Amino acid sequence: MKANKALYKKIYAGLTDSVFKYVTAENLSESLGIYPEIIAMAMAKFDPLIRMDTEANLMKLLPELELYLNVNPKKKDKNEGKPAKPQLSFSDFVYEKMTVGGIVDKAIVLSEDDLMLAINLIHEELNRRKK
Repeated sequence: MKANKALYKKIYAGLTDSVFKYVTAENLSESLGIYPEIIAMAMAKFDPLIRMDTEANLMKLLPELELYLNVNPKKKDKNEGKPAKPQLSFSDFVYEKMTVGGIVDKAIVLSEDDLMLAINLIHEELNRRKK
């Protein structure tokens, strides 16, 4: 059986609708109602080893599938990836992120998002004190 564009469009729709980062042919077949062997045979156009590896991640083939179908990938929101507006005070932040059992742990390393959140909390605290 030769794969046609309609099958590739169904596979693309199934991959883009999936909330998982790792999707196998079996997982996709359950949501689409297509046998996993047919999905693997169709996706072998982009990576021939997909037919042999039953646990291969089909999400890594999504860019090639988009190029084949001439589909523009979905654009991300402007606010995606930005830290949320702080809802807590700086002292609450320190207690939640930097303490272990109520004692400040100097070995804790904060992520970039946590550092940005701390900076925003400090600025808010300073603005409150100026008023």
